[in-house]
Amino acid sequence: MGLQASMNPLPTWEEPSDPQPAESKADIPPMVETMIDPSLWSQYKDETGFIDMEPYKAKLKTKQPVYIKQYPLSKDKELGIKPLIDNFVQQGVLVPTHSPYNTPINPVVKADGKTWRLTQDLRAINKLIMPLAPIVPDVPIVINSIPCTHNYFTVIDLCAAFFSVPVHPETQPILAFTFQNAQYTWTRLAQGYVDSPAVFSAAVQRTLAKMTDLPSTVCVLQYADDLIISSETREDCEKASIIVCNVLAQAGFKASKEKLQWVQPKVTYLGHIIMPGLRAISTDRVQMIRKMKSPLVGLVNYCRSWIPDCAIHDKYLRSLIDRKAPPKTPLNWTDEAEMHFTALKKAITTAPSLGLPSFEREFHLHVRETEGVAMGVLLQQHGSTYRPVAYLSKKLDNVAAGMPACLCAVSAAAIVVQMAEKIVLSHPMIVYTSHQGFLEWLT
Repeated sequence: MGLQASMNPLPTWEEPSDPQPAESKADIPPMVETMIDPSLWSQYKDETGFIDMEPYKAKLKTKQPVYIKQYPLSKDKELGIKPLIDNFVQQGVLVPTHSPYNTPINPVVKADGKTWRLTQDLRAINKLIMPLAPIVPDVPIVINSIPCTHNYFTVIDLCAAFFSVPVHPETQPILAFTFQNAQYTWTRLAQGYVDSPAVFSAAVQRTLAKMTDLPSTVCVLQYADDLIISSETREDCEKASIIVCNVLAQAGFKASKEKLQWVQPKVTYLGHIIMPGLRAISTDRVQMIRKMKSPLVGLVNYCRSWIPDCAIHDKYLRSLIDRKAPPKTPLNWTDEAEMHFTALKKAITTAPSLGLPSFEREFHLHVRETEGVAMGVLLQQHGSTYRPVAYLSKKLDNVAAGMPACLCAVSAAAIVVQMAEKIVLSHPMIVYTSHQGFLEWLT
């Protein structure tokens, strides 16, 4: 990464206006739809695909079975998941079994308050597994990989992701559970199983690697079961979207036609609104945060790129947590805590759009240290002004915070530069600071 240091201030940067809600999805044009394999689209709720791949086989640390007895379920939970279990049995995703392994299930109601999710506590089984290396990227890395010059986007949501991956017969017994005095096991990967994300992501990547004739301007990115296809032109985006859909269908995946966003200039992807050159927090997420009551700390990491002084507020709120106290111990919620909470909430719900990084232009990083927090804003030139790409902040550790002012500034700058590198990816970057000690260290 090429670094330069400067004492010269930058011009005031542009704060883009609040984004509008993502446009409603457009239906696939009838003529285009005839070019897509119809087997890709799920036909009913909870329909699973069946990926054409070698069945997954677990590597066990020990062959000693783990059997945890199923605890009683309420009548509501039993009634809620029985249709789901019957559906999976009919599809062959679940089969009756007699296994020396068993782990409990605990159904939970979904956000709609009507349908249920079959959740299984596989923690004891996960401890027996020699896990595969995780290959699922961070969400910010995926989002920042969308080219800033692209103008059209397609988003594809793959259905019942893990339930599409076949499991080897020798591995199936370890996934067993009991429901209404009958034991079942999965013939596909289960949710909550340690290797499920890595195996599914690898399956998608292998499938996408088979694509041919993609236009050179196209970018295809994947995070778990969500894909985004982008290009500079509508024609190239549509051509690539057709190719991706057909490759997925031929491999045995299923996708939701209802959730499809087809060749649009503005889409929602991974909780972000994506538009040409910009990313913003999705409208749904903003509304959810606006309605939330304290505390909010758990959602901060997802949104911190939009919050200039995030770590200052985050540091105070996290200091209220007594990690030695029993779970669910009430926080000592003070007026100062309410102030920091309100500031965070306001920052998230009024956050402007951020620029997608352009690797054709230099990056400019302003850094400073305040209240024991390393802070910075990463900018790129946009017309006659500078547009924020990300706000960066992190609490200094106790050693760095206790250093003399000059060394504290150096430590803060080093932290922010390291954070920016995840976006800059070793491209040229100029670092700006008002602290002479840092400039002498850097040069």
